[in-house]
Amino acid sequence: MDTQKEDDLEREKEDGEPEREFELEAAMYSSSNSLLLGSDGSALGQHGGPPRSGVFRHSNPRMGETLLRFLLCAIRGPAQSAKIMQGLTNELETQGALPRSNSQVSSLATCAPSSDNRAAEMALAGLHEFFNTGDANVIEGYASPVLRACQEILEDERTSLTLLRSLLNLLTVLSVKFTRCFQSHFADIVDLLLGWALVPDLSDTDRCIITDTFLQFQKLWVGNLQFSLNLLTKFLGDMEVLAQDATPGTLQQLRRLLALVSCFVTVLQATATGVLEMNLLEHIIEPLQEMLQRLLTCLLMVTKKFGNTKWLKESSRCLIMFADILKERFANFYPAAMDILFRCLEAKNGVVVGASALSSKQIQAVLKTNLLLMSAQRLALPASAVQNILKMDSSFAYLRLHPNHLVTGVAAATYLFLLKHASNEVVLQAINSLMAELQILKDLLSKTHSAGIHDPEEPDNRNHNQAAADSLGRVLSEVEVVALTRFDLMVLANSFSDTGKALSDSIHMVHYRFERAKELSKFIIEKLNPFKNPFIWYLELQYTLIQSLHRICIVIVFGKHTIGERLPETNVLFSGSNGKSHTLAETSKETSMAVSKNLNVYGVYIAKALHISASLSVKLEALDWVSSLCRGMMTIINDETFQFYCYQGCDDFRACWHTCLSKNILFPVLCAASDRDLKVRFWVASVLQLLLQAKLIYPVYFEAVANVALEKLGDPDSSLQSAFRKVLSLVVPAALYLGGCIEKDDNYAYKHIISYVKGGSRKYSHWKQVFTIKHLSQSSRSQQLVYILNYISQRSQVVPSGWFQRLVLSYHGNLKSWLPKPHKDPLNSEAGSLWLDLNVDCETLERVFSTNNLAAAWWSIHEAARHCITVRLRTHLGGPTQTFAALERMLLDVAQLLQVDSGQRESSSGASSLGVHLLPMRLLLEFVESLKKQIYNAYEGSAVLPAAPNQSALFFRANKKVCEEWFARICEALMNASLAIQCNAGTFHHTATRLQDLRNAAASTLRDMARSQTVDNSQSLRVKLLNDVLRILRHASLALSRLHESDAIVGLQIWATSTFGALPLDDSSLGLKSMGAFGLFGWMTGLIYQARGQYENATAHFTHMLQSEEALSFMGADGVQFVIARIIESYVALTDWDSLDHWLQELQLLRAKHAGKSYAGALTTAGNEMNAIHALARFDGGDVQGAWGYLDLTPQSSSELTVDPRQALRRSEQMLLQAMLRTDSQEKEIKLETEKAKAMLEEALLVSSIDGLPEAAAYATQFHCIYAFERGRRLRFGHDESGDFASVLSSLQHAVQVPMNPLQQDCLLWLKLLRVYHVVLPESKSTLQLCQQVIRLARKQTNFQLAHRLCQELLSGISKRHKDDFSEWLVASLQYESILLLFAEGKCEEAIVELWSLVCSYIPFSTLSVSASDNMLKAKACVKLSFWLKEKYSDIHWPNLLPKMSLDNPKFKANDSATNLDEGASSRETGWMSASSCNLIVEEVVGASIKAATLLCPNMSKAWLSYASWCYHQARASLSGDCAALRSCNLSPILIQEVSSDGTGLLEEEVMQVRAIIMRAFLKNEKANLGSEEILPWPDTEVYMNSENINFVELLVQRTVYLMQSAAGAAGVENSDGESACSLLVAQLQREVLNIKHNIDPSLMTSLMNELIDIWWTLRKRRVSLFGHAAHGFLQYLSLSNRTHLEQGPWKSYNLDVLKHGREDCTLRATLYILNILLNYGVELGETLEHGLMTVPPVPWQEIIPQLFARLSSHPEQQVRKQLEGLLITLAKLSPWAIVYPTLVDISAYDGEPSEELQCILDCLVKVHPKLVQDVQLMILELGNITVLWEEQWLSTLQDLHAGRIYCQCSSMLDLP
Repeated sequence: MDTQKEDDLEREKEDGEPEREFELEAAMYSSSNSLLLGSDGSALGQHGGPPRSGVFRHSNPRMGETLLRFLLCAIRGPAQSAKIMQGLTNELETQGALPRSNSQVSSLATCAPSSDNRAAEMALAGLHEFFNTGDANVIEGYASPVLRACQEILEDERTSLTLLRSLLNLLTVLSVKFTRCFQSHFADIVDLLLGWALVPDLSDTDRCIITDTFLQFQKLWVGNLQFSLNLLTKFLGDMEVLAQDATPGTLQQLRRLLALVSCFVTVLQATATGVLEMNLLEHIIEPLQEMLQRLLTCLLMVTKKFGNTKWLKESSRCLIMFADILKERFANFYPAAMDILFRCLEAKNGVVVGASALSSKQIQAVLKTNLLLMSAQRLALPASAVQNILKMDSSFAYLRLHPNHLVTGVAAATYLFLLKHASNEVVLQAINSLMAELQILKDLLSKTHSAGIHDPEEPDNRNHNQAAADSLGRVLSEVEVVALTRFDLMVLANSFSDTGKALSDSIHMVHYRFERAKELSKFIIEKLNPFKNPFIWYLELQYTLIQSLHRICIVIVFGKHTIGERLPETNVLFSGSNGKSHTLAETSKETSMAVSKNLNVYGVYIAKALHISASLSVKLEALDWVSSLCRGMMTIINDETFQFYCYQGCDDFRACWHTCLSKNILFPVLCAASDRDLKVRFWVASVLQLLLQAKLIYPVYFEAVANVALEKLGDPDSSLQSAFRKVLSLVVPAALYLGGCIEKDDNYAYKHIISYVKGGSRKYSHWKQVFTIKHLSQSSRSQQLVYILNYISQRSQVVPSGWFQRLVLSYHGNLKSWLPKPHKDPLNSEAGSLWLDLNVDCETLERVFSTNNLAAAWWSIHEAARHCITVRLRTHLGGPTQTFAALERMLLDVAQLLQVDSGQRESSSGASSLGVHLLPMRLLLEFVESLKKQIYNAYEGSAVLPAAPNQSALFFRANKKVCEEWFARICEALMNASLAIQCNAGTFHHTATRLQDLRNAAASTLRDMARSQTVDNSQSLRVKLLNDVLRILRHASLALSRLHESDAIVGLQIWATSTFGALPLDDSSLGLKSMGAFGLFGWMTGLIYQARGQYENATAHFTHMLQSEEALSFMGADGVQFVIARIIESYVALTDWDSLDHWLQELQLLRAKHAGKSYAGALTTAGNEMNAIHALARFDGGDVQGAWGYLDLTPQSSSELTVDPRQALRRSEQMLLQAMLRTDSQEKEIKLETEKAKAMLEEALLVSSIDGLPEAAAYATQFHCIYAFERGRRLRFGHDESGDFASVLSSLQHAVQVPMNPLQQDCLLWLKLLRVYHVVLPESKSTLQLCQQVIRLARKQTNFQLAHRLCQELLSGISKRHKDDFSEWLVASLQYESILLLFAEGKCEEAIVELWSLVCSYIPFSTLSVSASDNMLKAKACVKLSFWLKEKYSDIHWPNLLPKMSLDNPKFKANDSATNLDEGASSRETGWMSASSCNLIVEEVVGASIKAATLLCPNMSKAWLSYASWCYHQARASLSGDCAALRSCNLSPILIQEVSSDGTGLLEEEVMQVRAIIMRAFLKNEKANLGSEEILPWPDTEVYMNSENINFVELLVQRTVYLMQSAAGAAGVENSDGESACSLLVAQLQREVLNIKHNIDPSLMTSLMNELIDIWWTLRKRRVSLFGHAAHGFLQYLSLSNRTHLEQGPWKSYNLDVLKHGREDCTLRATLYILNILLNYGVELGETLEHGLMTVPPVPWQEIIPQLFARLSSHPEQQVRKQLEGLLITLAKLSPWAIVYPTLVDISAYDGEPSEELQCILDCLVKVHPKLVQDVQLMILELGNITVLWEEQWLSTLQDLHAGRIYCQCSSMLDLP
């Protein structure tokens, strides 16, 4: 089929060929083309006749040439035209119609000019097409004659420019296609073309056409290189002739020069391009350099002669061409070239003179030319030229003030090019020039504003810049100076904008930029401080400076990381501070310290930029600065290089960020959240989210961030409320994780924010406290009171919108009158002391008012209460009685309003058609409470509140009883209202007041019963009173339980028992006794458990109460319902659904059991919304259909908004549950339900924010769950491009790295979080770590069943995760947690055995690997094992336990030295093990465990403290000879350094040395008698002595060894009455020697004693070596526990040691132990102590300064005194105030000269702080003066005089003869 199609197509083509030929012939013979046929046209036929094809084939040769001319001109088609033309030509040649000789073709060119230009043009065009499309091999023969013809045309003067253009096109084709033929004609044609190009009158366009043709001759120029160079030289010579002509320049000469330059540049370009392509540049470099030198001279002369305006373009072309060719070699000629370019821009008096003659476009061209010239020179650009360009008085510098922004843009590009140049010298020169200029400009601005006042903190260099400043000050206006300053700062800042981003940048280049950035930063900070004069007067410059610091800071802070990116496969940074290469691990601390230093410096400027007085642009730039730091840190965290960096142990990098950002930046950012400008507050919300996402907020400040976000929920802008609501939801889990759910009065972080706002004051006060007390001096107006009362009465329809702010603004002029005016009480001078603590400035109050609706409302409420006192309760509601009644009705309506059906509430606004809101109800309670205080103040007075007006005071004193009765009457209404709106603190306050009233009523009732005879009436009163008491107690206890105040419930239970215990009837006392110690109030114990989070204990207690019939009867129906609700709450908090179902079944049985009794109807779960609970249980169990089934049974109103806070939370949880039950395809329904879940919480969260974070925790946590679910779904489906989910988890991920604070935690919130995390990310690290921490919390709260269930869930989650290091660590951690759970459950022996089996695998080894990821966990396990063994020693049956422990580790059984264990194994068979053996084994296990912990985790301070304590007690036992002291290592060689069997006595070698020393001494002493007596051999020696001496020596050796060993175990110096063991030993040894040889030589005795003491010192050091190990451990603990956050790393400092109390006690104990070791064994352990004391920070020694001074001068050993002196001198340098007083007091106590040590300390103090020493000396003198009375001084003087007189008299009597 394909072949057939091809044949058909070919046939059609052949059939169409004759038709195309016919059309072609018709066109050829048409009359329109007859002109091309010449005089022979008649031969072709008549005009208009048919074509004559016979003529085509039989015409003469001339006719064939004519036809060719026609074809060349007529055929203009595509490629097929060339084919047809070639075919016709061949046919004509074959038939003889066209001669084979091609010479006649030349007639085309020769006849063309003689006839008609149009015909010639068409002919040239035809030839162009002919040569362009034809086959080069076929038509090459035509090229040469055509070129000759072209030369003739060029020589002909009649040739027109139009014909010349056609000819140039033909020459271009011929030069490219027939280069070889063109070569011979090249020189002639170029000469002819140059003749045309140099025609004076030729237009620039035509000249460009000719010169562009030269560019097409590129190969020909290279082929005729010498010709090209000669031609260029000729051009240059002609230009020099014209330039050197002394006659004035004419226009004709200028045109000639322009033509020459144009031809010169073109020829140079064509030649150079070809040479570069052929790599022959070196052949023309020298000639070109010579030409350039001549050219520059010529251009300069031409510029002077003709000016630079018309000459500018061509000269620029010349210079650019030479620069592109010569590259670096052009640097030698650049100064001259620059002089030529900028000559037109000469400046005079600050004005660019030449610029007026040039257009902006021309100036721009000059600057671009200069930029190209500099760019071409690359690294060879001379720095001197840069200096000339950037001189402040140069013409180029003044172009920065040009009005055209394009000119200034190119000028800025030039500056940036120099500042980013690859040459370090060029950049330094540019930076130095700009720095010098900025200093001059600053002096000019300072002179303008400060009138010569000099900043004392700045070095005075005014004289240096005075001349330059004065000269510029005369030509530059202030606006121009500001513009130049801003320009310089912007280019400097932008020069670092892309530092390190270019991949082409080398490490050295990045390093140089990094160093330059540091220098520039230092210059700006020292010289151009944006917050000092003069920049404080120029907000634009201040903004630019902050922007510059911002960009430079990013370069400096992240510079090292940029360098590290270029070394991905190495572990070496560029260089350290000492210039040497270091590994990442070695430079970590150096880098961290550098980052810390930089962040501390820049943090100061960020804080100042965020100050309230800063401009808006500065604040926004500062916030953008913080955002850049966050984004940079997140980039580094995600970088592999940083991960490798952290893996090398360099985690100090983030630690410095935590410390510096939290210290310097976080608090200003938080304070900026209250800025008046809305943009700033929006930026703050964004920055806080970035800080949390980058994990740069130190965990201790999470609560401060949460509190600020909580306050900003009252912002007037709804979108800003939403932004801060998100911030709160992000941070609140971490804040609760670390701080618990309780309000803390010592919130240091939040106080720090308040102190920052106050400008450094440390006095802390919340705006609630301030607005409660402060008042206006001018009273409010009645209309304002009307608004307030209408608002809190839920009549919002009559209150205008925004009345809060308008009310505040109406007092704006009076805010400055908010002065403290305490009640002046002459009897109490401290009455106004509390006012001094609330010294908040007016600006702070105004800012809080304008940015916080809640604060404004709070202030309005209290102001209204004060106004009611002023008007004596006469309001628009009526008189005092009517006002009281109206307020009472409002309180009674609160509970009713919350019960109104919420079916008509709008989902968008959260408001009902009735206008019911929660905030007015909360403010109503506060108004009534404030009114109560103000009324009390009016008739009683107050030390805090200001005094009421006199008339009001008289009125309320007269009506005091009425007011008290009214407040007593509404107490119940206040309590019910507080209960309704879930105000727990208010509930307890009002219940406490009500209980006081009930206590009085109970006492009165009991008294009346004793006197009354009517028993029935009294019993009914007692029953009613008891019911009221129980009801109020239930409310009070439940409120305290929800506030997690367990201790308060305990106290309330004890008080209630003692107060109301006598209320029950006498016949019920027996039943009460069976209910326990608290009898009727035993149910409060369950609430105590709930307050502590011990829900399992609570359910057990409440369930037990329901099983007691006496308890049921006493509690009544209400009490039973209360207990049932608490049981359900506990099971829900535990999510223990199986136990809940089991309990519900028991409840049904219990109801059936007690059927018919009064309380039987209460044994039901009615009213507890069990359907929602069952739905949640089915969801947790994985039963989706069952969950939907129960949700369908819930009321329809469950999906509607409500103002009831508790209902709102439950409904929001139900909406979230429904969203989680939806399938992924139901996106619309999920979005609707999550939005509704958030809308339900908004008002409740807003109102709860008034009472603080603990009250808002539940709502904020629910918001977090909703956000986590939304973002988690996006992440799961890949729609989380912005990283929203990472921001949701960031703070919690940051927190779960450390253990959860178990104090005041509620597992309900964490189980709720876990449920959501299990849905969105079930296998993530955060989910698993959080689950692990909740297990730990459950164990701490004794919720053991919950802990076991979570352990199983965690194991299941780990099994689904792929195996990695984290999974292995989590499994080990879970195993350790399970062991702790066993111990918590009371299974001590089982837990110890399990823990031993966990740690025994790595305890036996003396060297342990410290690279494992779970070493911290192993170390904790070892420490925990040692603690359990010591703590539970007396409670464990060790003979049964120890064999189990030893059998679990076969390695120990295989140990040959395990004698104790062998004994234990054999004893186990007999059923007995000695107590001493058990003790030694346990002690060794304890020591081995602790030692292993120190090896596994050397940075664990707790392990070192335990190790030091163990060593110290072992050392004490060893010296005292206690049998509990270890003598050998039986378990493991890990304690070989601490415990050695040969450490208590002399070694065999040492005994031999003692024997040899004594023998040598005896031989020397009796050398003369050796020969006269019998000689016996001495064992193992070659020395011979007589038998008597041998006996003496042997006896003396035995006594000496005994004495030395006894003295080696002596107590320390402090325990031996100040006499050293060494001196005692010397005396004893001397006596022993003299007893045997009394005539021994004294010198020999001295030598003998010295040698023996040397051996004894060795033994002594061994005996006290355990004290050395103990000292080392204590010193390590002090070093680790007192390091700064930067030194400790991001999480090492925030561990259990910080969270637990008693760390200070441990530090004090460690320092005292070290001091004891130093005083007793300081000489023996001198080296160990000296080295260790150098590593400990001086801070811990401040606690024992008195003890140090007590031993400083009294200790007998000088070495010890010097060490004490060193410690005190270190303290003198760090904290001179701590030691200056005791030093001076001790010195003054000396009668003579003080000790040398005290004098050295005093000299140090005088040298470091001389003024302090003088002041303290004066204080001591004055103290002495005021302590000793004049009478005492006179008496002392008289006594001295009297004693002196008696002495004189006695002396004179003795002198008598």
